[in-house]
Amino acid sequence: MQKIWTADELEYLKSHYGKMPTREIAAVLGRTPASVKSKANYMSVAYAKPAEKVVRKFPPGVRDYLCGTDF
Repeated sequence: MQKIWTADELEYLKSHYGKMPTREIAAVLGRTPASVKSKANYMSVAYAKPAEKVVRKFPPGVRDYLCGTDF
């Protein structure tokens, strides 16, 4: 039988999703990681990835221009 999400659970999901592993959120809420991911997707809660892990490759000189170090 499907377990109904409470307002407290939804608030916890919104505030912690993307900041801690899904399996830990699931353990705290007593749900499966799949149900946590599904509910976050349904609520359009974005899983924020740290900006430092984003790798962009620019042609020579463009990166310096964008960073403001090309005078």
